[in-house]
Amino acid sequence: MKDELSTSQTIVLIEVLRILRDEKNITARKKIYEAHIDKKSKIKSLNKETRYFIEKLNGDFDEIGFLVEEFGIKDKLFSLYSDTIRRVWIAIENDIQREQDERKKKDPASTQYGYFLTWLASEAKKYRDKNNLEEPGFTDLRII
Repeated sequence: MKDELSTSQTIVLIEVLRILRDEKNITARKKIYEAHIDKKSKIKSLNKETRYFIEKLNGDFDEIGFLVEEFGIKDKLFSLYSDTIRRVWIAIENDIQREQDERKKKDPASTQYGYFLTWLASEAKKYRDKNNLEEPGFTDLRII
């Protein structure tokens, strides 16, 4: 086996995969992808539900980013989920950056909101570039 993981890395990778495969995370991603597609169609609405899903994904992916950095498992994760990480980031980047800016206005020392999500998205981009993988697209799977 190439690049064997330690026991703690294996446990953390399993936890990260559990988060990504959780029904609530999958639903949040689906809803955010749909909102992103709608924004591209000039439909603007950031309703309560959309805000909830953005917060859910920020929390989940921030936690994932922390675990990935702390335990050095990014290549293992990115081989499976770099497209998902990039797609989520593309869909919510503006919302995360807007929230970061608002928090910095109130507290100039505030740097934590979305920090690990931002790092994770950046590292996933580097991985995809290194492996000649294009940015993932969005497919509208809603039944019309």
